[in-house]
Amino acid sequence: MGVATTEYLPLKSADLPEWPDSQPTPVAVEHLGGYKLWVKFTDGAEGALDLTLTMTRLNGPIIRALRKPEMFRQVRIDREQGTLAWPRTDPNDPMTAYDIAPDYLYRRCVYGDGHPFADDCDADLLFAGRFKTTNRRPSTRRTLRQPQRSA
Repeated sequence: MGVATTEYLPLKSADLPEWPDSQPTPVAVEHLGGYKLWVKFTDGAEGALDLTLTMTRLNGPIIRALRKPEMFRQVRIDREQGTLAWPRTDPNDPMTAYDIAPDYLYRRCVYGDGHPFADDCDADLLFAGRFKTTNRRPSTRRTLRQPQRSA
C-alpha cells in the first residue's frame, strides 16, 4: 500500500491574518535537515521554514552555493537586520549574501506552514508543474493555525 499523494495548494498572502503591531524578529534558528529550519521569534511564536522549493527550483550562483549542505547549515540570525542570513558565497562581494526579511519569514513560518505563498514573486517557477507532496492536505481545507507559543 503506497502513501497517498495530495496536491499542495499554497495560500496567498491575502489569506493570512492581520499583521501584528510590532515586527517580530527571529531570536533562534535550528537546522532540521535538508532545506528545513525551525525559527523562534521575539513574540514567542515559532514555526518551520521549508526552503526545499527555493533551493531546488530556483537558480543562480547564490542558490547553487546554498544547495551545498555545509553552506546551508551555516544559517544564522543577523540581529542588526532582524533576518535569517547566510555567509556570502564570495567573501569579496557583498552582493552574494542571502537573507530572508523578517516580515516574510514570520508570515511563512507562523501562518504559511513553512511553504512559499501562491503570490510570491517566484511563484511561477516554484509551483511550475503543480508541485506535489505527500501527506499534505490542500490549503482549501486548511485552517490557519495560531502562532505556537513556548511554554
